[in-house]
Amino acid sequence: MDMKSNERFPLTPKNGGVAYVAMIVLYLFITFIGQTVAAATFGNDSVVYIAVCSTFSLIAMFAVIMVKLFTAKEKSIAKTIYLTTFNWKFLIFALILSVGMFLGLGFVNDAFVNVLRRVGVYVPSTYIPLNNGMQLFGFSVLLALFPAVVEEIFFRGILLDCLKGVKPVYAVFSVAVCFAFYHCSAAQFIYQLVYGVSLTMLAMTAKSIIPCIVAHFANNFAVILFEYFGVNVNLYSPWLIALGIILLAGFFAFMVLTLKKNNKNVKTESVKDFWLPYGTLGALVCAVLIVSSLFVGA
Repeated sequence: MDMKSNERFPLTPKNGGVAYVAMIVLYLFITFIGQTVAAATFGNDSVVYIAVCSTFSLIAMFAVIMVKLFTAKEKSIAKTIYLTTFNWKFLIFALILSVGMFLGLGFVNDAFVNVLRRVGVYVPSTYIPLNNGMQLFGFSVLLALFPAVVEEIFFRGILLDCLKGVKPVYAVFSVAVCFAFYHCSAAQFIYQLVYGVSLTMLAMTAKSIIPCIVAHFANNFAVILFEYFGVNVNLYSPWLIALGIILLAGFFAFMVLTLKKNNKNVKTESVKDFWLPYGTLGALVCAVLIVSSLFVGA
């Protein structure tokens, strides 16, 4: 008997779109209530307030993950999101991806922000208090470890699983676009889009999200460590950019060749079921937040 017929939340493109928009809406609701309560309790300029507010999107994502887990026929989340199929060699590709993104495209966010500011557009900045070892540890967990685990389970686990019946190229770009919009940042959009494509291809090739979690954590943790220790890397150095692009080119070449070899079966499901209307609605909500953030402080 088909597993999908025995699930209240079957892994279909349509339900992937529903999961995405549900997560976004829940995130907005939690943020609206949570920021008000946290500001009244701790003050909106306190370290605790910043720490609490950093968890809202993860709480929303975790809630949707739990709904999927408890409504699935297969109750083991390890099997649901490919935690049981893992090859250590893909950790090498996770490292190549992390270093390649940092060196090859690390300048993109800063360059884009500079362009926006030159034309008079306000770009909000993110402040992370890292004044002592305790704050370093706390924000490493909240901003590096937790997001790496929860976001990868949601995007490269549940969403990608819902899209496994469509053509791989559509699945990769659908998950990547959702990932980029989810961060609700104009400054990070291009970087997150490329990173989303990379992580999704890595998950499909490795048939596991563990390498994606490692790459995601390494990327976030490096930024926090460099900020804490005051390490300044010249991300505009042509030599570093060239090295990063070479690493990324090798990474993408291997991913594309492997996916092309392993995905010869005809895919029958339509990606339109993901985007129309639910996935599009979720992306539009994020797009509105991104645009509105550019004028908040103008």
